[in-house]
Amino acid sequence: MKKVLPVVGSILISLCSGFSSAVPIINGGFDNGLAWNDASGNGSTSIGGGVASLTTGEGTDTFSAVLVQGDNGFFDFDDPISLGLDVLSLSFDVRLQQVVSIDEPGFSFFTDTLSANVYDAVDESLDLLFLAGIDFDVTSSFSSVILDISSLAGRSVAFSFELSDEDDLFDTTVFLDNVKVLTAAALPEAVPEPGVLLLFSLALAYLLFLRRKNSFYG
Repeated sequence: MKKVLPVVGSILISLCSGFSSAVPIINGGFDNGLAWNDASGNGSTSIGGGVASLTTGEGTDTFSAVLVQGDNGFFDFDDPISLGLDVLSLSFDVRLQQVVSIDEPGFSFFTDTLSANVYDAVDESLDLLFLAGIDFDVTSSFSSVILDISSLAGRSVAFSFELSDEDDLFDTTVFLDNVKVLTAAALPEAVPEPGVLLLFSLALAYLLFLRRKNSFYG
């Protein structure tokens, strides 16, 4: 396992709208390129228009294109991301683009593959490594992925997206958007609108009136 994670500042924003759960965002729209760092090998990463991309380069490299958040580059975790006790899932939107490579003869039995990883700052045995094609799917159209990271609730972590470049005849670009940590924040009890309360009161009063009337003439 390669652990080369540059220092990153985490951005956690709590949002609560209506009766929805609070949703901390980890720079979900990639609007601030400084929130994620490039730890790529032969490939590269870029951020533009609120979308991040990881692209393989010449030759092959298991850690061709890497975007990471929450560590200093050597797994010292100088700036980890603290997860709340109610954390459930990591979610993101992803799509794939491939072109024929001019420098890969295609000798490998493996294909270029994306992994989404959550590294624990204290105990690496708790690291969660999710592999595309096994734990989630990546297609040519944007699709949403939700991964269970509840086992790391309350812990300090780093997040990483890592694109492996295999000798498979193709160069690959993966696009990422809307990276979020979903929590189990309790939903507040819905309080009926005043108009609903008024209508309910009038209906109840009318039913009581009918019952009394029927009882009187019955």
